[in-house]
Amino acid sequence: MNSYRFAGPDRLRVWRRIVIIAAVAFCAFAGAGAEAASVQPLEIVTKSGVQVFSVEMATTEKEKETGLMYRKELPDGKGMLFDFSPEQQVSMWM
Repeated sequence: MNSYRFAGPDRLRVWRRIVIIAAVAFCAFAGAGAEAASVQPLEIVTKSGVQVFSVEMATTEKEKETGLMYRKELPDGKGMLFDFSPEQQVSMWM
Protein backbone atom coordinates (compact mmCIF):
# COMPACT_ATOMS: atom_id res chain seq x y z
CA MET A 1 0.00 0.00 0.00
CA ASN A 2 1.40 3.38 -1.01
CA SER A 3 1.22 6.28 1.37
CA TYR A 4 1.60 9.82 0.09
CA ARG A 5 2.65 12.71 2.29
CA PHE A 6 2.75 16.28 1.15
CA ALA A 7 4.94 18.82 2.85
CA GLY A 8 5.84 22.43 2.27
CA PRO A 9 4.90 23.86 -1.14
CA ASP A 10 3.36 20.56 -2.29
CA ARG A 11 0.93 20.56 0.61
CA LEU A 12 -0.05 24.15 -0.13
CA ARG A 13 -0.66 23.29 -3.83
CA VAL A 14 -2.87 20.34 -2.89
CA TRP A 15 -4.97 22.45 -0.51
CA ARG A 16 -5.20 25.26 -3.05
CA ARG A 17 -6.53 22.81 -5.67
CA ILE A 18 -9.05 21.39 -3.22
CA VAL A 19 -10.34 24.89 -2.39
CA ILE A 20 -10.58 25.83 -6.08
CA ILE A 21 -12.46 22.63 -6.95
CA ALA A 22 -14.84 23.17 -4.02
CA ALA A 23 -15.48 26.80 -5.06
CA VAL A 24 -16.19 25.82 -8.68
CA ALA A 25 -18.55 23.04 -7.56
CA PHE A 26 -20.37 25.43 -5.21
CA CYS A 27 -20.88 28.00 -7.97
CA ALA A 28 -22.11 25.34 -10.40
CA PHE A 29 -24.66 23.97 -7.94
CA ALA A 30 -25.78 27.43 -6.80
CA GLY A 31 -26.66 28.34 -10.40
CA ALA A 32 -28.34 25.00 -11.00
CA GLY A 33 -30.78 25.67 -8.17
CA ALA A 34 -32.16 28.77 -9.85
CA GLU A 35 -35.64 28.11 -11.18
CA ALA A 36 -36.72 29.66 -14.45
CA ALA A 37 -39.74 31.93 -14.49
CA SER A 38 -42.65 31.24 -16.86
CA VAL A 39 -41.97 32.26 -20.47
CA GLN A 40 -44.48 34.49 -22.28
CA PRO A 41 -44.49 36.12 -25.71
CA LEU A 42 -44.31 39.92 -25.75
CA GLU A 43 -45.29 41.92 -28.84
CA ILE A 44 -44.44 45.59 -29.12
CA VAL A 45 -46.00 47.53 -31.98
CA THR A 46 -43.73 50.21 -33.45
CA LYS A 47 -43.85 52.39 -36.56
CA SER A 48 -41.58 49.91 -38.30
CA GLY A 49 -43.72 46.91 -37.39
CA VAL A 50 -44.34 44.42 -34.62
CA GLN A 51 -41.33 43.36 -32.54
CA VAL A 52 -41.74 39.96 -30.87
CA PHE A 53 -39.83 38.96 -27.75
CA SER A 54 -39.81 35.89 -25.53
CA VAL A 55 -39.74 37.08 -21.92
CA GLU A 56 -39.64 35.32 -18.59
CA MET A 57 -42.16 36.69 -16.10
CA ALA A 58 -40.67 37.10 -12.63
CA THR A 59 -43.74 37.11 -10.39
CA THR A 60 -42.69 35.31 -7.18
CA GLU A 61 -40.34 36.86 -4.62
CA LYS A 62 -37.69 34.22 -5.37
CA GLU A 63 -37.89 34.89 -9.13
CA LYS A 64 -37.60 38.63 -8.54
CA GLU A 65 -34.64 38.21 -6.20
CA THR A 66 -32.81 35.87 -8.59
CA GLY A 67 -33.70 37.66 -11.83
CA LEU A 68 -31.02 36.99 -14.44
CA MET A 69 -28.27 36.58 -11.83
CA TYR A 70 -26.86 33.24 -12.99
CA ARG A 71 -27.14 33.90 -16.71
CA LYS A 72 -23.88 34.09 -18.63
CA GLU A 73 -25.58 35.51 -21.71
CA LEU A 74 -28.98 36.68 -22.93
CA PRO A 75 -29.81 35.91 -26.58
CA ASP A 76 -31.42 38.49 -28.85
CA GLY A 77 -35.18 38.61 -28.48
CA LYS A 78 -35.10 37.24 -24.92
CA GLY A 79 -35.58 39.07 -21.62
CA MET A 80 -37.29 39.20 -18.25
CA LEU A 81 -40.17 41.29 -16.95
CA PHE A 82 -40.68 41.88 -13.24
CA ASP A 83 -44.26 42.09 -11.99
CA PHE A 84 -44.35 44.34 -8.92
CA SER A 85 -48.09 44.36 -8.21
CA PRO A 86 -49.42 46.46 -6.65
CA GLU A 87 -47.54 49.35 -8.26
CA GLN A 88 -44.64 50.37 -6.02
CA GLN A 89 -41.26 52.03 -6.12
CA VAL A 90 -38.44 49.48 -6.33
CA SER A 91 -34.66 49.56 -6.60
CA MET A 92 -32.69 47.12 -8.73
CA TRP A 93 -28.99 46.51 -9.15
CA MET A 94 -27.69 45.29 -12.49
